[in-house]
Amino acid sequence: MDCRVHLARLTLSCALICFAAVAQAGFLDARNNDDGIPSVEEAFELHSPLWDGKDLILRWDIAPGCYLYRDKLSVESTTPQGYALGSAQLPAGETLRDAHFGEVMVYRDSVQMRFRPVSGKPPTSLRVRFQGCAEDKVCYPLQTRVIALPPS
Repeated sequence: MDCRVHLARLTLSCALICFAAVAQAGFLDARNNDDGIPSVEEAFELHSPLWDGKDLILRWDIAPGCYLYRDKLSVESTTPQGYALGSAQLPAGETLRDAHFGEVMVYRDSVQMRFRPVSGKPPTSLRVRFQGCAEDKVCYPLQTRVIALPPS
């Protein structure tokens, strides 16, 4: 056979092996499919932020069989520039031995993240990052959402 044919077959074989390894590792951006794996939006429903006059509150509803990593939750103000949110207040969570990250704290069912803004007023926009898994099925890539807050 021609060397180009061998090279093409070898390249295709390597690509298939790499794809299988990535799929086996569970790092694909899962969509709801026949395997019962929810989309990331279904697995981790991020609600619109609430402002109670003192605290800014973010809430996620977490689908059954899914969990969010505590140390992968982060929020920062995008506007106004340099706005200080203050420290995040989070519940302790559940300790889990994770195949990808070792011993971690996770949340199931739902979680609220609270901030007491330093200025006493909420920001106008947030960048929210989070990551989690559908247990024994798939780990979702790190998610980033930019959320505009309604005027207070």
